[in-house]
Amino acid sequence: MILLGAALTSTTAQAANVQKKRVLAFGASNTWGFQPVDPKERILRRLPFSQRWTGVAQRALGRGYEIVEDALSGRTAGIDRQNAAGSQLPGSAYNGLTELPEALARNVPLDLVVLQLGTNDLMSDSSLSAEALCQRLITLCSVINKFTLPIPLEGQGKPIKAMLMAPTAIGPMPNNPNWERAETTRKRALPLLKAAGLEHGFSVFDGAQAVPAPGPDGLHFGPDGHQRLGLIAAAAIREALR
Repeated sequence: MILLGAALTSTTAQAANVQKKRVLAFGASNTWGFQPVDPKERILRRLPFSQRWTGVAQRALGRGYEIVEDALSGRTAGIDRQNAAGSQLPGSAYNGLTELPEALARNVPLDLVVLQLGTNDLMSDSSLSAEALCQRLITLCSVINKFTLPIPLEGQGKPIKAMLMAPTAIGPMPNNPNWERAETTRKRALPLLKAAGLEHGFSVFDGAQAVPAPGPDGLHFGPDGHQRLGLIAAAAIREALR
C-alpha cells in the first residue's frame, strides 16, 4: 500500500508539472463579453467568463490548456480610433497593432494567440476593402510569429502560433449606415483570409459559422452564440496545437 501510494503521488506530481498549452485571446467587444445595451436602461453588461466564448472553449479543451484574455471593446486591427465618445483612453489604445506586442510580453509563455479583430475596422471605414482588411490581419499574425524577448524565456521554446477568428456577421445598425457595406466586405474577406493563412502559416476559422446572425444591436451576441463560438474555437485550437 505504501508503494502504491507513493506511485500515485508521483503520478499526480508529474501530471501537475506538465506545462499547460497557453492561449491568448486578443480581441474586441465580443471577446470582452459585451452585451447589447438597452437605449432606455443605459446599463453596460458583460457576460461572465464562464459564458464568454473563451470560457466555453476553456471547458471544452480541459485542464491541459489555459486561455487568457486581452479584450477591449472598440479595438481595431491596425488603426487608432478617432471617435471614442466618452472614453478616457487615447485613440492609440484601441489600435491592435500598437497594443499587441505589449499584450504578448505580459502573457508569455504562449503557444497560440487567437485574434478576434476586424469588425471595428469595417464599421469605422466605409472605404476599407477586403484586401486591406486582410493585410492588416496578416501583419498582426506576423507580429505574433516574430515576437521575441531580449532574453529567452523559460517555457517559450517555440515561436508563438497565430490564429484568426474571421469576423462574425454584421447586422442592421440604425446609427451606422455603413453596416451593409461592412457586411459585404466581411464576406469577401473570408476566402482571402483562408488563402492568406495557407500562404503565411496561420490558422483561420470562421466566426460567422457559429454566429450567422448578430444580436439586436447588429454586432454583439448572447450566451447561445458564445456557446457555439467557444466550441468551434476549441476544436480549431486543439487542431492547431496538435
